[in-house]
Amino acid sequence: MSYSNRYFVNTLQDYQVGYETFADKNLNSQIQQTVNIITDRQKPSVKAADGGLYVGVAGIGYMFYHMSLSPTFVGEKSELLEKGLEYIRPALAYADSKKRDKSQISAFVLGNAGIYAITAAVYHAVGVY
Repeated sequence: MSYSNRYFVNTLQDYQVGYETFADKNLNSQIQQTVNIITDRQKPSVKAADGGLYVGVAGIGYMFYHMSLSPTFVGEKSELLEKGLEYIRPALAYADSKKRDKSQISAFVLGNAGIYAITAAVYHAVGVY
């Protein structure tokens, strides 16, 4: 059985202090293209939540949350947070179904703790809690 890659190769240069990467309209378009690739290939579902923030849909929810904090995307903040919620909800359902699994409870990057943390951040940002 063959699995498709759940990542993509980063072809961008490393960050350099003083270089405003987001001021470049070309880079903004590349960001949008990359986000579209990710969301086209990975739909929000409980089945895709395994892997926490690292390779699960919670990480995509975190991506949208992080973008919503950027001044570059201030005009799209509400939409980004809504998309983040779309990906967080199935991750939260997955985490709730694994509450009794001791290997999942406190793991941040690959387990429930990270899912709960990003859920709290996104819910707070949209004013739910």
